[in-house]
Amino acid sequence: MNQPTFEPTWDSLKQYTCPDWFRDAKFGIWAHWGPQCGPMVGDWYARNMYTQGHQQYEHHCRTYGH
Repeated sequence: MNQPTFEPTWDSLKQYTCPDWFRDAKFGIWAHWGPQCGPMVGDWYARNMYTQGHQQYEHHCRTYGH
């Protein structure tokens, strides 16, 4: 398979064409990682850090203050 070479210019990138298999793909990825994953507690961190008595609230207070 011969891979084209691209230069770091707009003209070079304009030559790119998306493969048919990619354009017609029915596969998707949902990425849910964000800043809330820093403390390794998942998507509900932004909510639970305000719930007194919750493990994530305690972690947030110990680590970052109130």
